[in-house]
Amino acid sequence: MVECQLETHNNKMVTFKFDVDGDDPEDIAIYMVENNFMLEVQKPKFIEEMRAIIASSQEMLRNSVEGERGTDVAAHYPPADLGQSDSGAVSLSTWRERPGMERHR
Repeated sequence: MVECQLETHNNKMVTFKFDVDGDDPEDIAIYMVENNFMLEVQKPKFIEEMRAIIASSQEMLRNSVEGERGTDVAAHYPPADLGQSDSGAVSLSTWRERPGMERHR
């Protein structure tokens, strides 16, 4: 599971979680547009960012399982630029768990 935060086109913060092995970035993007969390024109960049997060998360999991070094694994992602000035911060864990996604004001 990966948890992400996204600053919406109307400057609100949305936190959502998704399963890196089960949830499709395109489906998440459709949900985000349908629920007015982002604009249609932002979908391609959002999907691209989600794929990068999934790939990085899967790599971290592989390294963690292969190494079992007993160290903490952390990743830091720069803010996702979804065509807005400084909006779209993405950070790491399942959007399916909540029907209406959690909103932070």
